[in-house]
Amino acid sequence: MNNDTRRRQARELTLQVLFQEAYIKNLDTKKSLDYFKGEFEAHSDVIEFAEMLITGIAKHLKEIDSIVQDYSQNWKIKRMASVDLIILRIAIFDLVYLKNEVPYAATINEALE
Repeated sequence: MNNDTRRRQARELTLQVLFQEAYIKNLDTKKSLDYFKGEFEAHSDVIEFAEMLITGIAKHLKEIDSIVQDYSQNWKIKRMASVDLIILRIAIFDLVYLKNEVPYAATINEALE
């Protein structure tokens, strides 16, 4: 399995964990990630990258949501579909905070797919 495939899986895992977090109040993100680790076999690199994405997005959530809001014409974050918003958060984190690690075209392609 190549690095691109592992990162794609990590983004999918991140989406699943953050989606759960959006609907379950007081969810322990670590427990959620542990659940997915137990249910799905994943390479340790996938888990590590997903953990980094999840903690990074949480750490920079206000800044990321500000970017989303600034570029979302006639849409408030509260009105956005949860999955769409989470995908945007992951992509913006990649573009802004991992800009030297992930090519812009790859980030955009992942978000669209």
